[in-house]
Amino acid sequence: TFEEAACDSGASLEAACKAYESAYTLRAEDYEDITSSVTARAIDRQTEWKHLKRVSCVLRTLAATQRDGDLGANSSASLDLRACYQADWANGNLTIPGQPLPARQPCQ
Repeated sequence: TFEEAACDSGASLEAACKAYESAYTLRAEDYEDITSSVTARAIDRQTEWKHLKRVSCVLRTLAATQRDGDLGANSSASLDLRACYQADWANGNLTIPGQPLPARQPCQ
């Protein structure tokens, strides 16, 4: 009958809404976990980048020294070494912009 079909349709819709709510909650938790992981890894990569660039700069400076005493205080090489440690080695390409969690859609 029509009443039974309408009742079955309502029950089916209610079950679908509950399944959607459950799936959304689960996937939202996954999204937050992954977002946290990506953020932490991006910070790690930025730190690694800065240190690798600094080490590369120091090694280039040391390789360029030609005789004993080139690294003495206030020498050109000494100033270059200080510059290696004072340089800003930031790399914007390693910044991953976060995206907001997609909004939960109303179940109708």
